[in-house]
Amino acid sequence: LNLTTIYTLLKERVGMRAYKTGASFFLLSKMTGAAVRFYLASIILQTFVLDAMGVPFEFTVVAMVLLIWLYTRRSGIATLVWTDTFQTVVMLTALLLIIHNVTDELGLSFADAVDAVAENSHSRMFVTDDWMSKQNFWKQFLSGIFIVVVMTGLDQDMMQKNLTCKTLGDAKKDMCTYGFAFAPVNLLFMSLGVLIIMLVQKQGGTLPEAPDQLLPMFVQGEW
Repeated sequence: LNLTTIYTLLKERVGMRAYKTGASFFLLSKMTGAAVRFYLASIILQTFVLDAMGVPFEFTVVAMVLLIWLYTRRSGIATLVWTDTFQTVVMLTALLLIIHNVTDELGLSFADAVDAVAENSHSRMFVTDDWMSKQNFWKQFLSGIFIVVVMTGLDQDMMQKNLTCKTLGDAKKDMCTYGFAFAPVNLLFMSLGVLIIMLVQKQGGTLPEAPDQLLPMFVQGEW
């Protein structure tokens, strides 16, 4: 259809109100998310690198804003693809290194770690006997459908690369590859969570109320 954004499709298929609503929610969510991620990155860089060098936090923020401005002025879709690829490689490398570190702390080999994760109660994938559970299969299944709709139908950031593919077939291939790639990556992240829980229990620590505090606690050695 030679579209520039996915919201143009909303306008053609549903109407102007849908177009404005989809685009507005996208802009609001992305600006809010970008602000939080920018603040988090600045704090991490300041705490672990620049504080020791005596660099003030204000300078860090201004310098990072300038870098973002330069990136925005010079970037194109090729830049987005390459930077996303680099970020993914860094993320997966860090994930594998942390898993290796945790298994060493537990004194497990790779095969032992796989068996331990598989046998752990937190690894149960399909909960069908408890409707109140957050892991209930039908809740997960239905929410997964809506997540896919949001990601592929309402998020320009996710879909802009598909819109630049040379053919419709290439775009379909990209979306399918992206979807299938989620399975092993999510499995690794969830396995890491189980392994860290096992490490906390082994060392007699206390599990935090919020699960997303597990990894920071491990990094900082707080148990």
